[in-house]
Amino acid sequence: MSEISNTIEQRAKILADFMTELAQGKNGAQLVKKYNILEINFIPKDILPAFDLLMERIDDINTVKVVSNKIFNLLYKILKSYPALTPKENTLLHFISIDNQLIDKQLQQLRPIQKKFIQTGNHSLLNQIKQGFIELQNVEKHYTLLQNIVFPIAEKHWQHHQCLSLLWHIQDLVVNKIKKIIQIIDTKPFEEKIFHKTSAEIFFDTYTLIFRENHVLIPALLETIDTDEIDANLQQATEIGLAFAQIPEQITKNNKTAKQQTNIQGLVDLHTGKLTPEQIRLIFSHLPLDITYVDENDQVKFFSQPPDRVFHRTKAILGRKVQNCHPPDSVHIVNKIVDQFRQGKKDKASFWIHFRDKYLLIQYFAVRDEQGNYRGVLEVTQDIADIQKITGDKRLLDWEE
Repeated sequence: MSEISNTIEQRAKILADFMTELAQGKNGAQLVKKYNILEINFIPKDILPAFDLLMERIDDINTVKVVSNKIFNLLYKILKSYPALTPKENTLLHFISIDNQLIDKQLQQLRPIQKKFIQTGNHSLLNQIKQGFIELQNVEKHYTLLQNIVFPIAEKHWQHHQCLSLLWHIQDLVVNKIKKIIQIIDTKPFEEKIFHKTSAEIFFDTYTLIFRENHVLIPALLETIDTDEIDANLQQATEIGLAFAQIPEQITKNNKTAKQQTNIQGLVDLHTGKLTPEQIRLIFSHLPLDITYVDENDQVKFFSQPPDRVFHRTKAILGRKVQNCHPPDSVHIVNKIVDQFRQGKKDKASFWIHFRDKYLLIQYFAVRDEQGNYRGVLEVTQDIADIQKITGDKRLLDWEE
């Protein structure tokens, strides 16, 4: 087998074939010998095309997750010993790496308490465990930053990037399971079996993400992408934040690009008025709703930035396929909406959900030109909690002098 494993494409095919047969239920030990898995020096960049091949063959993301856990378990020592590049100090990837260390530290502090509870059944430990998981909820910021800054940049440069969909899927699982376990602790009667199962899954999946970021994602980024392009997003990264690491304010100031263009000339003719680009930006940023525009080629072209935007957006998503901007579990809904709009069968889709302390109305509108040609989708998100409370009439100004 070694004579056909000397290129990334060949090694990726070996990994994909191995995982495909695993997914089909074949004996793992026999497959390891068949494909000589432990004798090949796999590198982080082999993972990218391997998962593209696998996900072309298997469309069930949960099955992909299961076999990915097995292959990473086998490749643990090989990937950990790979002489990977390390992020330069004060770069965004450096802060992401530090954040992973701090997430790991939080897990290490929480794990002994959880184990002690399992051994003793002492319910007085549950409040301490709950506080630990409440702090661990901060990992959502870490994952949001990756999804909105790092993933879009990777997609622009990597021919093979389906592995990012798998990471996003696991990230969502972790976030949802942390919320679930806090609810389990607060619910009476206490479901001990569900608690043990859910907490074990949180630890496993979170450690999984830390390892894959540190030993696949970040090394592959450093080998393929100029980090200046990633660091151009440091300011937006501070707006999203990380789980536990802090990006010093001075770093973001030093990395700001000259985006203040004070010498913009000319007006934009909007048919019902002519405005400067700055005026257009100000109007969008003061509307009490979030707007995102996706063109007819399914590429994100614009988003507004109101002060209290609900869902994070960064400039890294501009030009990104809208399908890649959503968790894998909801992509089929996105495709259905876009297809119906493109075919002219529908013009609007609406959803309303409770999200944190907000009640959101999320609407999608088909955008068409004067001739009725499909020109894309407009997503509008608004918090309607206060609107729902309105009753009667208000005709007088109630400002206090």
